[in-house]
Amino acid sequence: MIRLIFLFISLLGFIQSVAQEARLYQENQKWGLLSPEKEPITKAIYDQIIPGIPYSIVKKYDPTTARYAAGCINAAGEFVIPMNYTDLRLEGMRLIACQKNGGGFVYGVISLNNELVIPIVYKSIQSLGTLRFAAENASGKFALFTENGKALTNFDIDKIADFQRGVSIFEQQGLLGLLNRNGEVIAEAKYNSFEVNERGEILGLLPNEWEWVDATDGKIKQTLPADKVIPLDNESLLIKNRKGTALFSKDLKQLTDFYKNLHQSDLHEFFIARNSKAGLINENGKIILPLTFDSVIVDKRFVFASNQNNWQIYSLEGKRLSERSYQQIDNRNELVHVKRKSFWGALKENGKELIACVYDSILDSNATHLSIKFKGGYGIIDSQEQWLVSPQNFPLMLVNQERYIVKDGALLTLKDFNHLVYYFTNNPITITHEGLLEKTSIGELWQVTFTGIVTKLQQVGTNQVSEVEEEHEGYRAIRKDGKWGFVDALGRLRIPNRYDKVQYFAEGLAPFSLRSKWGFLNKEDEIIIHPTYEDAKPFVNGFSVVMLKKKYGLINKNNELVLPCRYDAVHQLESGSFELVNNGLVGLADKTANIIYDPKYTSQQFFNNRIIVQRQGKFGVLDLNGADIIPTMHDAITINQKNQYLILKLGKKELIEVF
Repeated sequence: MIRLIFLFISLLGFIQSVAQEARLYQENQKWGLLSPEKEPITKAIYDQIIPGIPYSIVKKYDPTTARYAAGCINAAGEFVIPMNYTDLRLEGMRLIACQKNGGGFVYGVISLNNELVIPIVYKSIQSLGTLRFAAENASGKFALFTENGKALTNFDIDKIADFQRGVSIFEQQGLLGLLNRNGEVIAEAKYNSFEVNERGEILGLLPNEWEWVDATDGKIKQTLPADKVIPLDNESLLIKNRKGTALFSKDLKQLTDFYKNLHQSDLHEFFIARNSKAGLINENGKIILPLTFDSVIVDKRFVFASNQNNWQIYSLEGKRLSERSYQQIDNRNELVHVKRKSFWGALKENGKELIACVYDSILDSNATHLSIKFKGGYGIIDSQEQWLVSPQNFPLMLVNQERYIVKDGALLTLKDFNHLVYYFTNNPITITHEGLLEKTSIGELWQVTFTGIVTKLQQVGTNQVSEVEEEHEGYRAIRKDGKWGFVDALGRLRIPNRYDKVQYFAEGLAPFSLRSKWGFLNKEDEIIIHPTYEDAKPFVNGFSVVMLKKKYGLINKNNELVLPCRYDAVHQLESGSFELVNNGLVGLADKTANIIYDPKYTSQQFFNNRIIVQRQGKFGVLDLNGADIIPTMHDAITINQKNQYLILKLGKKELIEVF
């Protein structure tokens, strides 16, 4: 039945729309109004007509003032409101009128007799239905008015919604309340939201509350309404609620206004704040850059701020450093690359131009050298813009302050800035602090110094070497002819290729697999633990995670099962403890594999020698011995750097008595 009603309403709206459109005609790009019999009611003299029944809004454009003039006509085409207004909008038997006022516009309400109902002095007028209007003053506050212009409330409302069932939701200080048509508050502004239950009753959801509990005595220090609390490294807090996000000190003093978005920058002592525009605030709440920019980026050297893709450079104290604006900023290198008028340059530490913006692109840079592209050629300049390598056809890659590489197709040539050749290769290379790491076509890895000397050569032969792994404890796993073994740092074969699978050496032992069973061998190729396990991980702090019968446990280096294989997973934590997993629940064992508690929690988080645990949707806090500090009965818990607990109490729903 409800769907049929909605379908009927939609169809009626469509018919009315078609009928209204059919009432218009156009001549010489001007509009006129037709009667139902398709006879002209008005001449086609208007630039715009908003047809209605029985009244229509008509508009004409005045090129001398570059503004529209609006009036209202009846079904006979006669003016009921003269064209003395900048704009008009019909709302039942009233019109919202707009007038030009200096550099802006003001709004009010008039009757169909052109009588003033609400003075045309307000920032905006909002029709709320049921013959009620909201007027917004210059301070952005609203008041409720009747259709006769009587003020029902003061200008102390931040936002107000249309009336539904004789009730309107209004907002004050980020919280919601309810008004009736008489402007009477039937629910104070203390709720986060409202809902209607199946019985048609209105329920108000109160805000969440966070309790600050001292870890030493368990007493509540303070309670603060907030949807979310984010502890920061310096013990300050970001508080989020309906108003937005604000920064608070560790003693809960509000340091900033509430913004639509407020988050820490990559440099943690600064915060990017945004409403419609972005700005920068420091950790004490001081505004470094006002909220007047499209984008703000902070790094350890500068603040970059842009409007309409024009970037400016500021100091971390908010002083403008750049004399010009730039199209693009690249701060990923030691020097900051900037683009102006489609050409690239670089900045000094004081934000001034070190390298003029005259290059096609800057490909790479270090503190003293830049690899650039200039007029289609590749070259290298120093910080005084002297050519170290004149532009040429082949791409160049900076290695350090003494060397560079020429890339001629697959040929890579290592040179110094006197153009002396030290090394060349067709193999792929990786630049490291020690030199070049080269991987040959047969899988060998060569370590080459910057003087071209091969200091490490993994000579593993050429017979079907297909994989070479990273080096651990001086040994590197290699696969040849489908089997695995190990070579040392000089490429000498230490453990023959006879194993199905291997993992890396750790604590002198490496896992190996034969016939789908895992064991451990030492660097002398001696089997220390025979292959009996379905899976095994390298040893860490004297323990290895192993699998038997599809369950995990722990063994020591004596192959003693110190934790039975009865878990779906065992994870070693950074602290050295072990997380135990069974059936989606987690438990904990200490560094020596003693069980602290079996898997019984949905989740666990470790923080400052405390464990936040969750079970059945509720949170609590344990010490590292598994003892309760805070019972598992709270909606959410977080901990700051001083082990103060922030405990969430979800807002409750209250029944609102409307009548």
